[in-house]
Amino acid sequence: MLNELTVCMPTRRPIETAAASIESLLRFGAETGCRMVISDNSGDPEKRRRYEGRAPNLTYLVQADDDAAENLINALSPVQTRFVMPMGDDDLIATRPCAPPLDLSTVGAGVALIRPHTEIWALDAVQSVSTFSIDGATAQARMLEYARKAPGNNSLFYSIMRSDLFIPFIRQFAAAHPTRGAYCDWAVMFTMLACGPALHAPSIAYRYDLGRWTFADTVEETKRSLFTAAGLPDNAEDFSALLTFLDLFTFLSMQHLHLAAEEQHHAMGTAAQLYLAPFVETVRKMPDTYDETTRYLVDLMGDEQDLHGLFALALITADCLQPGLRARYLAFYQTVSAG
Repeated sequence: MLNELTVCMPTRRPIETAAASIESLLRFGAETGCRMVISDNSGDPEKRRRYEGRAPNLTYLVQADDDAAENLINALSPVQTRFVMPMGDDDLIATRPCAPPLDLSTVGAGVALIRPHTEIWALDAVQSVSTFSIDGATAQARMLEYARKAPGNNSLFYSIMRSDLFIPFIRQFAAAHPTRGAYCDWAVMFTMLACGPALHAPSIAYRYDLGRWTFADTVEETKRSLFTAAGLPDNAEDFSALLTFLDLFTFLSMQHLHLAAEEQHHAMGTAAQLYLAPFVETVRKMPDTYDETTRYLVDLMGDEQDLHGLFALALITADCLQPGLRARYLAFYQTVSAG
């Protein structure tokens, strides 16, 4: 039984396209005894009539705000269990009787998340399966391990996570992040892994639907829309590595994560290695894509050895993408690092 788990589904899709996902969640809840929360901002009355009150371990919430971050916060709001798992309303979840059931009471205190047997779904078929764990001994090792193992999608986000790590994180993100963009999910998972290892739970199957990420002719537009939907300019993808560095550096400063100072420092250095260094390299390789100020700041980054100095230069560079973004990121950093 998984009575220490709550699966949370924020849903905006109408009943026609969300029904399969919701029904799979209800079956999973009946089989495992987990708690379930659905936060529905679709405005579909038939959907509410069909699912509200369907199960004693289901909480069905209606959210008027159409903002995705607010819908996720609403889905997390009733959670009282030690573990929580987000679920997309185009994905499926199920038990796998071929594997021993997961017992959350045996999960070590240092484990940050437990990933399911993840099936990557596209073109009406399973394209691949991800079952890797992340078990490096340090935050730096785990971040580098994820960078090596991640198959190009961030399906690890749909894992069982410790509520006392994930929920305060998402609340701070929704309350203070400058854009609250969906593109931030990679930085979220690198931060979770900095806090502890990821185990594999073979008894839970999660089917992750690639959707618009399936087709070459829609991938570029989908990537661009992640940034424009967050209020950023059309060329924001050219700065995506810089933005992820800013996010990771800031996320790793969150007080509730309780990262030891040395571990935090090494994790921030890894963030610079994984994202800021590639941004610097890209600007130098394609200087015509960037303005003179960005090129100048990148030259300064090449000579800067101090991590906080690099963060300061990255903040200034954010204003080259969108005036005022530096001040908004700085305010976010000051808010979360102060606790």
